[in-house]
Amino acid sequence: VLEKAHLKWSDIQPVWLAPADARAALDKGSVDAWVIWEPFLTVAEVEGNARPIIDGTQFENTYNFLISRPDFVKNHASEVKSFIQASNEAAQWIVAHPTETRNLYQNAINVNADIAQRVLDKRYKPSLMKPMTNEVIAAQQKIADRFTTDQVIPQHIDVKQAVWQGQ
Repeated sequence: VLEKAHLKWSDIQPVWLAPADARAALDKGSVDAWVIWEPFLTVAEVEGNARPIIDGTQFENTYNFLISRPDFVKNHASEVKSFIQASNEAAQWIVAHPTETRNLYQNAINVNADIAQRVLDKRYKPSLMKPMTNEVIAAQQKIADRFTTDQVIPQHIDVKQAVWQGQ
């Protein structure tokens, strides 16, 4: 996002806050902007005065990741594969059962039906988990390298070394 705006990390003053604290800071004007994910974004738009500056649709590709401790994945590879399969089946169910999905989601996160529907409308349909490709690894490496250069993280990360090869 900073690169797209022709800014460097040193051009901003980051404040690390939990979502509820960040929302309160934004509402009070203590921070100028907030980088956040759903459903916090939609709740802040509907219930507060937040307005998006930029979102993931402004980028060619955005990704979500399933993460785990390496020893867990190594020792429970079949369970991880079963979890991914079940998650993908659930993603298909969500597409086939939109009303039930909205009702379950609304109750699970304790928001009204309108907010729940807005959040669900933004999801990829279906939102499937897929193995990491070389393209995804390269994109994440670029971000990691930028974080190293900007001193957001203390040392170089080799993203490929962190990718589970047991897909």
